[in-house]
Amino acid sequence: MTCAELWQERRADSGQSGRGLSSVSGLPPSMRGFRRNHSPTRERAMGRRLILVLALTGIGGVLLLIAAHRFGAPQLTGPGLLLFGVGVFAAGMAAITQRYTLHRIEATHRAAIFEGGAAVLIGLALLVFAIGLAVAGFGFMLGAEDRLLALLGRRPGSALIAAGCAIASFGGSRVLGARSWRGSAGRFLASVPARIGGFVLVVVGLGLMAAGVLEVAAPTVFDELAEPILVPFRD
Repeated sequence: MTCAELWQERRADSGQSGRGLSSVSGLPPSMRGFRRNHSPTRERAMGRRLILVLALTGIGGVLLLIAAHRFGAPQLTGPGLLLFGVGVFAAGMAAITQRYTLHRIEATHRAAIFEGGAAVLIGLALLVFAIGLAVAGFGFMLGAEDRLLALLGRRPGSALIAAGCAIASFGGSRVLGARSWRGSAGRFLASVPARIGGFVLVVVGLGLMAAGVLEVAAPTVFDELAEPILVPFRD
């Protein structure tokens, strides 16, 4: 196949999937690969695999958590959190490596496609959430959940940094926007409220990260500023 034929095929695939090349044609060559072009068939296959992994691990984790509560078996809480975390971790890694993910939009109750940097940011948020689930799961499995909660209450710096990172990453994905938010001025204007909400999440997330860094670097100063908020957690 000649280079011209390959180029025509690439243009056809981009047109079928609803993405023109104009959005990346102005970028330098080193940055054009950041947005991977997926054919509709591959997109559906990727979506099915992701849904299968999330269904198996998510449903399994939720069933273990329900059983732990329903039958008074706290020993199932840790494995349930870990299993659910595996599904979240798999979704995050898929979003980062494929630079493509599906995410439900609250206003429309439909799944929107996020690509490129937006997908990577969603993947990062999912990885942070998965790590939190894993820490909580191991805490329950070791019978140290109360000590872990008390430790986070006394020294919440790491938790603040992690939560801030996840929130800022998720908000950043909204600022960059979904595929359906691009393509015309009308679509862009319709997405402005969601983008503004994403910007607010970015600001909140960066604020939490700054507070976490302050707690780690200068715990005395942090305690003086945050004492009224943290008193209920330290009692």
